[in-house]
Amino acid sequence: PAEQARERSMLLGAVLDCGIVVPMLGAGLWANSLTLIGESLRAVLQIALELYLLVMLRRIHRGRMEDYEYGAAKLEQFGNLLVGAGMLLGATWVLGTAAIRLASPPRQPAIGMAAAALVAAVNVGINAVVFRAIWRAGRDGTSIILAGQIRARLAKLVASGLAASAIAVNAVWGEGAPGRIADTA
Repeated sequence: PAEQARERSMLLGAVLDCGIVVPMLGAGLWANSLTLIGESLRAVLQIALELYLLVMLRRIHRGRMEDYEYGAAKLEQFGNLLVGAGMLLGATWVLGTAAIRLASPPRQPAIGMAAAALVAAVNVGINAVVFRAIWRAGRDGTSIILAGQIRARLAKLVASGLAASAIAVNAVWGEGAPGRIADTA
């Protein structure tokens, strides 16, 4: 039962993340919100890692990882390394785009920004629900994968909260200086 709860909590996270990433990207493009586009990029990379770790966890629970002499932690580190490299490339793109936007701010339609703020708030809610589910399934500390996912989900919850706050400021202030600064920051 504990193994099933771990798998279900990670599957819940992957399914909900997959369900919100397309609306996030769509709203980000519609609103011309660099924050939400960057959040979407991060979400796609982390979904890839979540799915990879879910497959690994399922293999461990079914006794199919015993032949791997380096252990599951090495595989998890490799997956984290790949996602980290993707995030570094994404961060480089976001920083370059932010610099361009400071010089020439884009138009951001008010209705698009309202949609972006709503989608960002839903994303925070999803991250809170999944954090709780993963925390409950892994709080016994017996699964190294779930222990890592608890930390990753907490970081994701905090990051999505900060992004949602920036998007809300941008939506309220619109194309004024505070809105542009919030989106760029």
